[in-house]
Amino acid sequence: MAVREPSNLHARGEMLMASMMGAIAFQKDLGAVHSCAHALSTVADLHHGLANGVMIDHVMGFNLPTAVAKMAELARVCGAPGGAAGSEEARAASFIVWLRELKASIGIPAKLSGLAGGRPITRADLPRLVEVAYADLCHQTNPRKCAKSDFEALFASAL
Repeated sequence: MAVREPSNLHARGEMLMASMMGAIAFQKDLGAVHSCAHALSTVADLHHGLANGVMIDHVMGFNLPTAVAKMAELARVCGAPGGAAGSEEARAASFIVWLRELKASIGIPAKLSGLAGGRPITRADLPRLVEVAYADLCHQTNPRKCAKSDFEALFASAL
């Protein structure tokens, strides 16, 4: 609502609260999404917030096998269609679908190739992106361990 109605002070207050809750969550660490975002900011000068936004569903999909219960709960809390019924795996998968739809509804590109302006990110960037992401410490607490090949697959899926 805050995106569609920027003058809605209640919605903006709720976004402020969500932002503060996100900052509190940093205490548990940031995970592979941030390692990818740090790499994209370093290699392609992509805005950090936008880099996180583009990569989040790609990384959440990667993490799904090791975080089924948590993502099923996220689906329920977010009111994702299918998030309240079916198997735990189906509910968890519905969260990823919901997240992708949310991104689209507020204008966050699904892919790095969908970014407007700036230098295009291509397959030629993959080796450096992987190098920077893997060297970044944030992914060490990711729910699913990340090898260099995982980062290569994550960035490739986002191209």
